[in-house]
Amino acid sequence: MLEQAAHRLKSDLGYLGATETARLASQLEERGQTGNLEGAAKLMAKFKSQMVRLWTSMGEGTGAIRMSQIAGST
Repeated sequence: MLEQAAHRLKSDLGYLGATETARLASQLEERGQTGNLEGAAKLMAKFKSQMVRLWTSMGEGTGAIRMSQIAGST
């Protein structure tokens, strides 16, 4: 599941030019492929942080993106 989700995100992020976030997705994809989840939680935290930055920059000035919905906040 991790491998598939990370693969899809990696492709989309690369298309958007979000290279650092795509690199993190690639690392998560690799973890899913190998089944070696050591350090995956820390990597996922970095990925989430990068995604929040990306969503913030994409939504600045538009009001189109509500961070509480995207970032999983309550």
